[in-house]
Amino acid sequence: MRKVSKILDIEEQPISGMEDSPVLVEIYSIRHTPVHVHSSAVELIYCLEGKLDIHCNHEFVTLKKGQIFTVNFEDIHCLYSDKDNLVITLYIDLKKLENPWEFLQFVYFACEDNSCQPYQRKPLQQIKNMVLATAYLYTKKGTLSDMEASSASNKIIAILLDYFDWFNYINVYPSRNDDIRERFQAISAYCQLNLRRKLTISELAETVHINENYLSQFIRKSPYGSFSNMIGYMRCFAAQRLLLTTELSVIEISNQCGFSDDKYFYKHFRLAWGKTPTEHRQWYREYISSKDEIHTVSNEEAYKILEPYAAEYFANHILQT
Repeated sequence: MRKVSKILDIEEQPISGMEDSPVLVEIYSIRHTPVHVHSSAVELIYCLEGKLDIHCNHEFVTLKKGQIFTVNFEDIHCLYSDKDNLVITLYIDLKKLENPWEFLQFVYFACEDNSCQPYQRKPLQQIKNMVLATAYLYTKKGTLSDMEASSASNKIIAILLDYFDWFNYINVYPSRNDDIRERFQAISAYCQLNLRRKLTISELAETVHINENYLSQFIRKSPYGSFSNMIGYMRCFAAQRLLLTTELSVIEISNQCGFSDDKYFYKHFRLAWGKTPTEHRQWYREYISSKDEIHTVSNEEAYKILEPYAAEYFANHILQT
């Protein structure tokens, strides 16, 4: 069988500066970052000036001035641009929050301007304001107090949970139903933990204690659209890491991720990622051939840059209350 060259070494190391805090803020000018992943941190990327391109899992997103994008933990992603930009990145460690990690590890967040629904516009702006305010305090003082870090991280995650987890795409806000939310998360958790073996909808229905026909309709209303698509996407998500970090063939990866036939792997990968597994490998092989270029803005300089934005936020907040 043809040998495949490993493309990346992605190491899950703690983000420097987050050892004792749930929050880290950094401000950059970005041309080309390494391909990276965070083992337990959510990353909020806010484009303060210019333009930024993001490749995250199956998504290619362009952020313009004033737009935001959320990267979930375990998402393989990279940032790049051929334009001048200024970017705030705010990291939140999900293992250091009021909501337990056992709950948060099965939650997907989708907070971005490009897919914002009408009911999400106000909370989206709240997220941006929180990121800006946190960055302003962080750069002014060089750090955040324990109370400030805890307050900022828990408030942001609370908004994300209420408005931007995938559950909300099947449960139109504000008609909130926590029982249905828990059911959705139980389904997601069980499937993610059992991807490598054969799964059936009847087994899943028995596990979460609901009627099989009801479960089928429930999943159909979710972002996945069907049980088959849901399992296929989750297996492809697991497969992409093996595609980039191992020398395994596509067929071997297909088998390891629970596909009964590599034809189904190709089908679902094309459906979600828009390309074949081999093409996905090739895109990253070409990407990493370019030199990384990231310019970190010092706290002192960042504070001066952020001050007028913070003043505008404060003025708007006063007028709206």
